[in-house]
Amino acid sequence: MGFSITTPGTATYTVPAGTTSITVTAVGAGGGVGGGTGGQGGAGSSVTATIPVQPGQQLTVTVGGPGGPGVPPGNKAPWGAPGSNGGGQGGDGKADHFGGGGGGATQLSLGSTLLLIAGGGGGGGNGVGGKSYYGGNGGGGADGSNGLTATSCDGNGGGGSAWGSGGGGGGNIGLGYGQGGTVPTESYTGGGAGRPADGTKAGPGGGGGTTGIYDHGWAGGGGGGGTVGGGGGCGQADIDMHAGGGGGGGGGASSVPAPGATNITFQSGANAGQAGSVTID
Repeated sequence: MGFSITTPGTATYTVPAGTTSITVTAVGAGGGVGGGTGGQGGAGSSVTATIPVQPGQQLTVTVGGPGGPGVPPGNKAPWGAPGSNGGGQGGDGKADHFGGGGGGATQLSLGSTLLLIAGGGGGGGNGVGGKSYYGGNGGGGADGSNGLTATSCDGNGGGGSAWGSGGGGGGNIGLGYGQGGTVPTESYTGGGAGRPADGTKAGPGGGGGTTGIYDHGWAGGGGGGGTVGGGGGCGQADIDMHAGGGGGGGGGASSVPAPGATNITFQSGANAGQAGSVTID
């Protein structure tokens, strides 16, 4: 069989004659780095499974695109672009650039049935350099990891609490959403919530929080796409201080809903900063 694709977009795989099962490895795309001295994007997840098939079936393969950086080369638009197939848009930091875009999900489907999906990593938060504070890193993982941030949405902090304290919550299959980064004061703008997949359409990651009505500050990273998209990270306006950073976006959730699938494995943190991929054996 020997099918492999690493280019973002959609392709068709036709099951060869005599083949009754395939082993598929799908890898979600990585999130983009935040602007300024921002956090690195989270890595996409890898999912492997053996799936029953029938000869002649045409399977649709969709490879997720990586999230764009908060400050692209040459500082030219688009900033914090969402990765194709569900990545969330990085937040708008206005004068201080954007959060990184969330990575897109990679998936395999048959007609209107989703067979397998690997979540993308969340985008890194936009940071500031003067005091070496950084935006948080996005998450990746089977159920989606929280983006990293401190509780006030600034600093190079620890993981978000249950559903993010600044960092976006990872996509959670049981709850059906990934919570956006929280808003502790009026100086912050929360990230958008990640949403579940709709049929064969990947669940989108939430957009990163912005600086709101203020013209200066640090934006959150976009959530990664997946079975359930990760939440966007919190944004922070610089009105009281000159150190801080936006929260990282949460990683998208992964799953294998294919009937009769076996030998299922998930690997978190499999693909940082790159497009997704699919191999079929």
